[in-house]
Amino acid sequence: MELLWYDIRTLDTDTMAHTVGMMDEERRRRVNDIAGEDDRRRTVAGELLARRLLAQRLGCGEGEVPLCWDEMGKPTVDAVGVYVSVSHSGPYAVCAIADVPVGVDVEVVRSADEKFMRRVCSEAEMAYILSLIHISEPTRLRCI
Repeated sequence: MELLWYDIRTLDTDTMAHTVGMMDEERRRRVNDIAGEDDRRRTVAGELLARRLLAQRLGCGEGEVPLCWDEMGKPTVDAVGVYVSVSHSGPYAVCAIADVPVGVDVEVVRSADEKFMRRVCSEAEMAYILSLIHISEPTRLRCI
């Protein structure tokens, strides 16, 4: 199994544009229709990771990877004995490939207090509160 992860905060506009350019028309339309910028960045980062890992495995260019996405956003690759899984949460995207069925999940874990604060505080209030106290963003990475 091979695994890559990406922090979407480092995804620059050129890399985003290049990755979107490798997508088929339907996938590109779906990505462009995503309302939130961070959601769009997570989706593009997942595509980029899948293409990078699969290109290495298949010995082809990232744009030539036979990558498909179903209606629910699950990736598949048109190659015998190659399986792919992508997940994203918060600022992270992760991708795993293997020669057996594989699943990967990443979740940003927040405390109940922070979840409550995000419901009742504005972004500016949250920024101020978080500048006063340190709430880390621990992540769990699980490969199945």
